[in-house]
Amino acid sequence: MNNVKLQELYSDEIMNRDLIKENFLDLNIISSYKASYESLIDLGKNNRADILRAYSTEKHEKYINNGFIAKPSWVIWLLENKKFNNVNEYVTVLNKKDRHSIRKAIKLLNNNPNFKLVVEDEIKEENLKKFYDLYKSNIASMQNGVNLLKNDYKEFLLKKDRYKGIYFYLGETLIGGVLCIKKSNMLRAIYLATLKFNINVNVSRYLYYTLIRISIEDGYEFTSLGADPTLYGHMVSTGLFHIKRKMGFKPLPSKYMGEDSLDLYEKVLNIEKFNGLAMSLAYENNNLSSKKLDCYIFSSSRLTEGEKNKFRSSFFTNVFFQEEEDLYEEIIDSRLEL
Repeated sequence: MNNVKLQELYSDEIMNRDLIKENFLDLNIISSYKASYESLIDLGKNNRADILRAYSTEKHEKYINNGFIAKPSWVIWLLENKKFNNVNEYVTVLNKKDRHSIRKAIKLLNNNPNFKLVVEDEIKEENLKKFYDLYKSNIASMQNGVNLLKNDYKEFLLKKDRYKGIYFYLGETLIGGVLCIKKSNMLRAIYLATLKFNINVNVSRYLYYTLIRISIEDGYEFTSLGADPTLYGHMVSTGLFHIKRKMGFKPLPSKYMGEDSLDLYEKVLNIEKFNGLAMSLAYENNNLSSKKLDCYIFSSSRLTEGEKNKFRSSFFTNVFFQEEEDLYEEIIDSRLEL
């Protein structure tokens, strides 16, 4: 069996082999591309795998009946701009705490001459380099951070007119930025980075606000906060899910927006590699043709109702919880928003 080191949590393309042992940081993954269910299960037991995966675009009841879930490898987070005439209307639909956070940032920053917002409709290397240095420091502070911008840096310079840069300065110091790609119907964030220091303002929220404002003003149909792997708790934290949801964005399987995303069946075996809490986004009712999503929460301990409520949302058809050794608890058509 071949052993492959992954740079990202999911493989970029279907490989021409039956079974592959894939390593992503400290995760041990056994992936099947053509092999049988029995072979995958046997190798998973013998190799102490943390995750089992079978890549397929067809429905396989044997996987579903044995605890696998059918899912896209990536979801993209979208906001429908047509719901708002301007960014101020967007702010009014947020909850009280988030409205206050954004309005506080706007008031403080707009009235301080030391703060400067720079928006580039074409990428310039001077600001890109400063952003990259900030991004690297962010990645270094993460437990399982991966420097994906390293390979994309030259792409931003070679096709600079395809991208937009939003940068936020305090004097000469870059304290936050977003790199975006301009698509026909969508302004899509790719990378975001902020400087960790105390200025009594939420820089990330101000950047999100600015991204949405520019997207609406430029006439895009959608604003996107980028794509996430559909397994939260390791490379990306469950906190990232909470932030994007609270900002009014909704996840959609990435393939429906013309982006790369493989379909697969997945089973998490070792929850401890996720610090005891993992979240997996899957196709509604394991239907690989659905645009809707179900949510699965795996926890090594009992969750309170308050903790469960953080994962319930109107954009999920079903929410399932597996706590300790309990079976999945199903919550139909969950409508609780925070």
